[in-house]
Amino acid sequence: MMILPLLLLLACAPFANEARERVALTYEDGVATQRAHGAVRILLDGELLLAGGSGRATEQGTRVTSDTPVRIASVTKLFTQLAVLRLVQAGTLDLDLPVGHYRPSLPAVLRDRVTLRQLLAMQSGLPRELTDDSATSGIEFDDEGRAGPFLDALTDLQLESEPGSRTAYSNVGYWMVGAVLEAVGQDTWEAVVKREVLTPLGLEATRVDHGDGSAPDQAWGFVFDGDGVPQPVEPFHVSQRYCSGSLLSTARDLATLGSALLQPGFLEPRTHAELFSRFGAADAEDRESLSALGHVPGFANVLHVNAAHGLVLVVLNNAVGDDPMQSGSFATGALVRAALGDAAPPPRKEVWYYADKGLPDSAMGRAVGTWIELVRAGDRDALIARHEEFFLPGEFAQDGNSYAALADLFLSMRDHLGGGDFEVYCYRDEAPPEFYLWLRGEGRELRLMFRPAPSMPTHIKDIAYPAF
Repeated sequence: MMILPLLLLLACAPFANEARERVALTYEDGVATQRAHGAVRILLDGELLLAGGSGRATEQGTRVTSDTPVRIASVTKLFTQLAVLRLVQAGTLDLDLPVGHYRPSLPAVLRDRVTLRQLLAMQSGLPRELTDDSATSGIEFDDEGRAGPFLDALTDLQLESEPGSRTAYSNVGYWMVGAVLEAVGQDTWEAVVKREVLTPLGLEATRVDHGDGSAPDQAWGFVFDGDGVPQPVEPFHVSQRYCSGSLLSTARDLATLGSALLQPGFLEPRTHAELFSRFGAADAEDRESLSALGHVPGFANVLHVNAAHGLVLVVLNNAVGDDPMQSGSFATGALVRAALGDAAPPPRKEVWYYADKGLPDSAMGRAVGTWIELVRAGDRDALIARHEEFFLPGEFAQDGNSYAALADLFLSMRDHLGGGDFEVYCYRDEAPPEFYLWLRGEGRELRLMFRPAPSMPTHIKDIAYPAF
């Protein structure tokens, strides 16, 4: 078995001993199967179960440790959420007032219609990105490092749905939160987060990444090639991702943050409850744990906090395979079960569906949104017609045209999720431009991943799925 450079502390209790052994073996298996490569830190009731890292931080071979700065991507959003909640505690912000109350210069389309709660809960109706090129689009800053003036000037911005009517991933929505924080904090978003979150918790290694990711004192991003060898990704900037994805942090800092969220203290009971309920989301059945995930090319990161069992789990991967989501599922699934043993919550029943798809953001809502409604309604004939529009004839099935069979598959998935009553979550990865869709219902979950087809990019090329 592969020996990893991990720090394992001697146990002072039989359960801790057993948990450490399970976690170490599970993590080693994750490394061997390319689901883990980078920094890890896991604590249970304040006891350190596993800490250290696996693999290299840079092309020169520097090892990853708990103190290696890593691009945490959308885990940045958690810091934005915490800054807001701290200002709610101070009486400076109210989650249920329109954002124009705090920044009247924001675009008219959301100024008086969208609340901070809706922005934080991904229910604002704003698009995911400003352009279809989500890998490079983002914020432009003024000379003082503020993004608010740029966001105020987006007068052509349109809502894709009525605020509060559906959940859809939106980085643009979080940028508007950042603009509000700039207004009420009378400073840059970076400074507000430092003042409200980083300094109170002593997170000295966490900072905005203003470089291109190739600095020798931080982890570089890698992608496994066909032979399983990590190859470095091209340097790229993330500072333009602003309050949705620009931070660097370490496993040690994130574990400190997670520990502060296990119970009220850093957050008051009411704001702590807001965070763990995902700001009042109707489908937030598990209000005792939270997971913050983040992906950019070469990185797949997870911070998982289970307040009921005192578990804090940090996995910062700086090398990923074809499906970076496997790293997140490994961390919140196998590693959590290894840490908690018999106390672990039962795994969710999942169905995975892979397809090639290259719809731009402008067409994605039309295609996927209609598909969701047809599945909810159980309209088989309309589903068949929809597949004829977006699938390449005969190329996704082994035996010719099977649009009807595909419609039946989707309807059976709908039944698997408990009928038409399910929630939808979606986002597009940065690069490669993949589109992920979650359907959740009655404690079950269906995940769909669409990858762009090399030809006819507005059509699905092929599909593969397991039995369920």
